Amino acid sequence: MISEEVAKELAQTSAELMSKETTVMGILTEFREFAVKGNMVDMAVGIIIGGAFGTIVTSLVKDVIMPPIGLAMGGFDFSDI
Repeated sequence: MISEEVAKELAQTSAELMSKETTVMGILTEFREFAVKGNMVDMAVGIIIGGAFGTIVTSLVKDVIMPPIGLAMGGFDFSDI
């Protein structure tokens, strides 16, 4: 069984959670506040840089790192995979 203290704490916590806007409109409101602060531009720049970095790493592994490993494995061609 739950003690009275724990029950009161749970009731208070659930009341606090219910008082906050956890609906779709609340989420949209929070997103709008986030976008207005200018963080949206920072996020977009981060996504673009992240995509470019991912492409560079993929190319580096495919064209620079894997061919010597293939040669060391007896001429295995990783481009078939």
